[in-house]
Amino acid sequence: MIFILGTNESFAQEANPNEKLEYLIGQWKIELKSMNIDAYMNFEWGPDKTYILSTNKNILDGKESHENTSMIAWDGVEGKFVITQVYHGEGSLLVGRGTIEVNGDLISRDITLHYAPYQYVPFLKRKAPKEGEVLEYRQRWKIVDDNTFTGHMEALIDNVWKSPFGDNPEEEKWVKVK
Repeated sequence: MIFILGTNESFAQEANPNEKLEYLIGQWKIELKSMNIDAYMNFEWGPDKTYILSTNKNILDGKESHENTSMIAWDGVEGKFVITQVYHGEGSLLVGRGTIEVNGDLISRDITLHYAPYQYVPFLKRKAPKEGEVLEYRQRWKIVDDNTFTGHMEALIDNVWKSPFGDNPEEEKWVKVK
């Protein structure tokens, strides 16, 4: 056992790619005034910075609801960050999978959501068909400073990237609160 431990320590350690996401660690808030919603994203490290756990919640008209929980981790084979999400809510069978990429001051998050059969799809304003529904979403966040990033979200609807919040959505402005 001593030989094995000694041998492992002699290998050079590569930098932890997860540290590229250090900027996100903490709690972030956005006020969507046009929709009367305050939304929060919380990012925290897993043990030894091996992954990031993210939880999202919304406050609408003073009522808090937990939206989703995500795990973000580096895939060493594919050489990219992967994200797996599960959405909360009574009867919710919504899951998402995707990637996160960091290029300078731009953070790109691309997620494919899988809506279960007959589950309500809010941005389509209808229920999923009996086969279920798959929608692609993308978010682009631009780092402004240590405590602020701006961005937008789009969904691929009828093969066109559109804001799920209408034709003229307000720009997202996330502010670090913790």
